[in-house]
Amino acid sequence: LALIAVTLSLIYSMNIEGVSLLQHGFVAVGVGLFVYFVIGGIFKHFTAHRGIFHSIPAALLIGLVAMSIAGTFNVGEKTELAVGLAITMGYLAHLLLDEINSTVNVSGMPFKPKKSLATALKLTSSSKTITVLTYCTLLLFVVVNAGSLAQIFNW
Repeated sequence: LALIAVTLSLIYSMNIEGVSLLQHGFVAVGVGLFVYFVIGGIFKHFTAHRGIFHSIPAALLIGLVAMSIAGTFNVGEKTELAVGLAITMGYLAHLLLDEINSTVNVSGMPFKPKKSLATALKLTSSSKTITVLTYCTLLLFVVVNAGSLAQIFNW
């Protein structure tokens, strides 16, 4: 996220006249550090590894968020959909590979699954509040991206 923030801040600030290249760099680095340490710190405080962000609904949600962000660049509904699908498929591939990795045993011992087995491809969190919040947010982004999502049925 910090790298994305740096890139977006550079794209945005390059359109402002009267600002030196050094100032653009300072702004981009400042934004990146803020996202990494402040936003990342908040994120780490309120989340757990293999929590709700390591789930199928989170993959769908991040894909829809990516579609919303792509929509702000007026790239067209088909491109928004392609971006959302690419992000979602990459996210799901990560979850699937994590699940496969949980079954691997290269120590030469008889198969003994890791504790993380069956935790990557889940639909809920251990917290009902977080699960409900995630699904409500997912529904909100489905509504926001309804026009682009309708393209699926038009193909």
